[in-house]
Amino acid sequence: MAATQALRLMPLRIEGESLVGSLAASAGPAFTQDMSGFGAAWSGGAQLFWQPPDPVDTPIRNWPHLTFGVDVAQDGTYALAIRHTRAPDYGDVRVFVRGAPVADLSGYAASVQAVRVEAGQVKLKAGQNQVVLTVFRRPA
Repeated sequence: MAATQALRLMPLRIEGESLVGSLAASAGPAFTQDMSGFGAAWSGGAQLFWQPPDPVDTPIRNWPHLTFGVDVAQDGTYALAIRHTRAPDYGDVRVFVRGAPVADLSGYAASVQAVRVEAGQVKLKAGQNQVVLTVFRRPA
């Protein structure tokens, strides 16, 4: 048996808009937003759009958060890439996987744009793994 396990590429792609109806928001609505007017960067011309209230500074458990599960077939270390939207009125989001912070996503841009962030490696267990997105800052 090898001392280290090989990095696995995520065997699935999760479209945020497909989570509407199965995710839990601590506050604020989450729905599918038509993005066809912004170009071809959004698969299916849509995205998951969540309108949380402004974040609070502390404690972290009071930050607005969105929770959903990701299912994988087997235990392993997976490469995580996140594609998200930046816009003039978007806040910054911290991503937690299985309770551990894995990435901070900058939500601000002068114009609407889709970006891809390589978030490193995450250890996942076979079955469902919890992912939590928290808004921790909005531009002034």
